[in-house]
Amino acid sequence: MVRVDVSAGGQIERAIPRPVSVQVDQMTVRGDDSKKQASIYFIDFASVPMEYLGLEPAHFEFAGSRVQVVHRGGTLYRAREDCRNFFVVRTGSFKSVVLHGQRLTQVTGFRIAGEVLGLGGLSDGRYDSDAIALEDSTVCAIPLDALENACHARVIMLRHVHRLLSGEIARNANLMLLLGTMNTEKRVATFLVDFSTRLQCRGYSATEFRLRMTRADICSFLGITRRTLQRAFSQLSEKRLVVVHGEDVHILNRVALASL
Repeated sequence: MVRVDVSAGGQIERAIPRPVSVQVDQMTVRGDDSKKQASIYFIDFASVPMEYLGLEPAHFEFAGSRVQVVHRGGTLYRAREDCRNFFVVRTGSFKSVVLHGQRLTQVTGFRIAGEVLGLGGLSDGRYDSDAIALEDSTVCAIPLDALENACHARVIMLRHVHRLLSGEIARNANLMLLLGTMNTEKRVATFLVDFSTRLQCRGYSATEFRLRMTRADICSFLGITRRTLQRAFSQLSEKRLVVVHGEDVHILNRVALASL
């Protein structure tokens, strides 16, 4: 076990911008197809209260792995491609898109720095969506064989993977609830609060941030039209809950917004 000061720099700081010292466990693994060893760093939440950190319960950092640049509009992977890696977003953001029929696409989620892409490919060995960069972004690829070896070697790593998978299940369940039972205003409010919370968990502002996705992306994700989205923004603004100017969002009353 090593102590890493997040505010002091190093591998962990770039992915977890929090001004605290955290306990970070480290193990060295070699994937079946890998030519060299690499280290996986992960937070041991058995020794650090999660409420103190406010971080994702299963953060990974794969030191020595290739950092891949994906430019805005570029595709990290496509649906039905073989799943050999999952990816930790280092900088930037992505959207997940599935294709229905020949032309109709559906945005199924957004991922920001510190979050994971590609877990859907674990079910049948193929990615279940396209991952498209919303801005110039970088990702860290973690080979599945190396992760499997790590899980066999350490029970705590296996628990971290279980947390990631359970998080995906919870997100899908929340999306079904969002689209099935909420009116437009509640959908937009829930979307903003969720995005705000995820940013806060990574050390960014929870009240002032920029939405890198387009209005069309948001509408596709929430299952609404652009006109109703704009109306919802106006209603929330009239209630003095948020101010939206283009991509920029300023949440004025987060508690009241969440109560919707």
